[in-house]
Amino acid sequence: MLPSPVQLAGQEMIKKTLGDAVKEGTIANETLAYFIGRTALFLIKAGIKKEHLRFRQHLPTEMAHYACDCWDAEIEVSTGWMETVGIADRSAYDLTVHAERTKVDLNAQDKLETPISVEVVALEKKAGALVGKDFKKDGPVVRAYLEKLSPADAKALQAEVSAAGTKDVAIDGKSFTLKKEHAVFEVKIETRHMETYTPHVIEPSFGIDRVFTAVLEHSYYAREQDPEDKEKINRAVLALTPDVAPYKAIIMPLDQKVGSHGKYQAMLEEVRGQLSNHAINYKVDDSGASVGKRYARNDELGIPLAITVDYLSIGQSEGGKEGENAGLEGTVTLRERDTTSQIRVPASEVVDLIVKITTRGMKWSEAQALYGGARAGGAAEGSTQAQVEAYLAKHRLTEILNQCLNETLAAKPENAVKHLAALLAAKAN
Repeated sequence: MLPSPVQLAGQEMIKKTLGDAVKEGTIANETLAYFIGRTALFLIKAGIKKEHLRFRQHLPTEMAHYACDCWDAEIEVSTGWMETVGIADRSAYDLTVHAERTKVDLNAQDKLETPISVEVVALEKKAGALVGKDFKKDGPVVRAYLEKLSPADAKALQAEVSAAGTKDVAIDGKSFTLKKEHAVFEVKIETRHMETYTPHVIEPSFGIDRVFTAVLEHSYYAREQDPEDKEKINRAVLALTPDVAPYKAIIMPLDQKVGSHGKYQAMLEEVRGQLSNHAINYKVDDSGASVGKRYARNDELGIPLAITVDYLSIGQSEGGKEGENAGLEGTVTLRERDTTSQIRVPASEVVDLIVKITTRGMKWSEAQALYGGARAGGAAEGSTQAQVEAYLAKHRLTEILNQCLNETLAAKPENAVKHLAALLAAKAN
């Protein structure tokens, strides 16, 4: 946060919990702090990087006449810090002004669990009549001023006027001379069963176009170009959070041979039906492009998850023979956009897993823990195979191996071997 005194002193931003900021008086009250906290959570969930988010308090020269405190959520983008949300504490300004102009009581009341006794100040009947007679059209203004005094202030005023004989008071910019006959009060003890107060207003104002611009800028990046990548794909990524990504998943066959297989068609129909039942937006990409290109272009669309049906899914070997790897038939790979890592999941469970990731806050690491063991065909933690799999995921080699597989299935095994050999040599160096 950047409080007003810190700005005026030319100092850097500070970090402080909302609770401490309220206790120290940096933030006016708990309700305003609550809205600041909710705004921060919303922006971070929408995809704003928290290290580029701050809350700046309005300076005294900026503060609106109706506000007792105001903070702006500012997001750092390529052009600097951009104001995106204003959170103003308007206190009781709105209802107080309306009540004064309309002469209508706009106070709220809450029933007290235990009645309380309070001192109430009122002008004596004779003094009230004299105020109206002496001040004529200004009588109601003077009377309202006197009746709004607290018991302590009323007693002090009565003693002061009685001793001096008169006292000049300023009310709404006008001066009035009070005599001792005007300032005669009676103090009563009242038992109250209701608490009366004027509601305060917190006004959060969101610049949704600015938030959207900041989300796009914070989400977009390009993966490092692999010098051995013959396709020279511009691997741009729009890393939208699952909460805001328009499409949550992409479904694709590994290649057109898999895409034309009857088992793939049946699996596709089942998965699409489940996604629709859960109101999960998705796309199907069964074009003739390589799986690497399809991954890349859907990463650029911001789609966080990709379901891939490969030869193992339909019970075939990588060479296309039926009946091999039957233990993995009916499973699919689920790829996560940001890490490009994959897990193998039963097709009957993949939609439920996607729902948990995109709508219930499950982290990808938790999904990996669930499906990274023997059930998903993975390796035991700490084993050599697990280390190899982690290396493959880190360096995006799984994608490249899939490309090699595509070249092999396209009857160009020599291209796949050359590509893979050059890649491994480069990584070894």
